[in-house]
Amino acid sequence: MEVCTPRGSVQLPARIGQGPPGTVFVPFHYGGDGAANELTITAWDPVSKQPMFKVCGCRVQRIGPGNGRSPAPEVAASAPAAAGR
Repeated sequence: MEVCTPRGSVQLPARIGQGPPGTVFVPFHYGGDGAANELTITAWDPVSKQPMFKVCGCRVQRIGPGNGRSPAPEVAASAPAAAGR
């Protein structure tokens, strides 16, 4: 799949999981050179002064066929969604 934001895009394998509807999760280590963090906004939290790296709107687009089950753990929200979802 390809995840696009106003700041760029990254291509990576995807799995439809059991997380909240409308939510996309991308670990920061996918895409090389911190690509997931580079897609997000550069705002800072006004209290802690920590960068808000992990939150932004995005578009997700399928760019090719799947290649079977994911090797990632299948627990909690990372478990694959039930068929037909």
